[in-house]
Amino acid sequence: MSERGREVIARLVDHIDIKRIVDDMSRLKDFEDDVMKRCPWVPAAFNGR
Repeated sequence: MSERGREVIARLVDHIDIKRIVDDMSRLKDFEDDVMKRCPWVPAAFNGR
């Protein structure tokens, strides 16, 4: 079972698209910043003050 797990993990790592993940995270951060500016009453906005 341990060998099978290693095979599955190796296959998953081969399919990870780091550039896409970084791009998605960047867009998410931009979206979050925009929401915090437009809606300062949301609880998460208080952390940025």
